Amino acid sequence: MNKEKQLAQQEAGVIPISGGMPRVTYYAPDGTSESLIPNYISGVDLKTKTKVTYDRNILGGLSLTPPTVLKPHCDGCQKWHNTQKEVDACIKKRKADTLKWDKKMAKQFPKEGGEMSDRMDKLEGMFEKILEKLNE
Repeated sequence: MNKEKQLAQQEAGVIPISGGMPRVTYYAPDGTSESLIPNYISGVDLKTKTKVTYDRNILGGLSLTPPTVLKPHCDGCQKWHNTQKEVDACIKKRKADTLKWDKKMAKQFPKEGGEMSDRMDKLEGMFEKILEKLNE
């Protein structure tokens, strides 16, 4: 208890926040929380024809209240899914799509490494000859 009082007196680890934009605590569906600056956008509700203000952080999947049911985070699409099976399927699909697009790009833009490396080898040989003549 004595150490806690000393730390409190020294204010160790406390970084005071003064000024700047006010921050709000948002909660992700997987239970993590972070303090962010609200990112408001304005728009018009097409049904009621009234002006509406949205928070992009909330539109992106974050919430102002902690979730009651945690959802797993997907490293494939950087979103949250309802079950771990959906996460595994999403990652598997992403890998398959990546392979498909890599093959398509390799066909469309073939590498020209062979011709370029031959030219570089010739230039290196010529450069070595020039250095030998300069050293003589």
